[in-house]
Amino acid sequence: MEDKKAFLGTAPVGKLLFRLALPTVVAQLINMLYNVVDRIYIGHIAGTGDLALTGLGLCFPIIMVITAFSSLIGGGGAPRVAIAMGRLVKKALSVECWGPNKPNVLVIAPPPIGEGMLTSAVAATMGEKCVETSRELAHYYKEQCDLIGCHFLDAQELGAEFNTVDFMHLTKKGHANMAEGLAKRIPELVK
Repeated sequence: MEDKKAFLGTAPVGKLLFRLALPTVVAQLINMLYNVVDRIYIGHIAGTGDLALTGLGLCFPIIMVITAFSSLIGGGGAPRVAIAMGRLVKKALSVECWGPNKPNVLVIAPPPIGEGMLTSAVAATMGEKCVETSRELAHYYKEQCDLIGCHFLDAQELGAEFNTVDFMHLTKKGHANMAEGLAKRIPELVK
């Protein structure tokens, strides 16, 4: 996975722009063709096609604004959380109130979302790639912890068990496993 993304930090910006923009442009063209064909079919609806096209023409810009805003929030939220987490940990490590010892900051990566979420009632709100994306979080948390100089714990290793409603929230046993794992890990940090 790292090898696939290594070029992002080393390749010239012009080549990166072209390499990453091309798939985006192709996706937008396909989306545009879909909308054109959709309008052709709607326009041919007997009796109400003209009204349906008018409604589509009025609603489409509103839908595009909502989609753009959700992409802005969704795509921009994760980096801002990571940056804020880094700032918070650096601030905690730099405060002089700790005496001769520096604080032992422990960052816990949440366990990945369970596969069953894709067929649950919340699947539509989370998106198709949320399970896959959640599997990558621990790796990125670990990477940031190594850079910042704090301790890391992957909740997946503690035997997290999810409920069968949304496959994201822990069961009573999952919480007990987390507590037991933390009870073992925290004394190691304060030695």
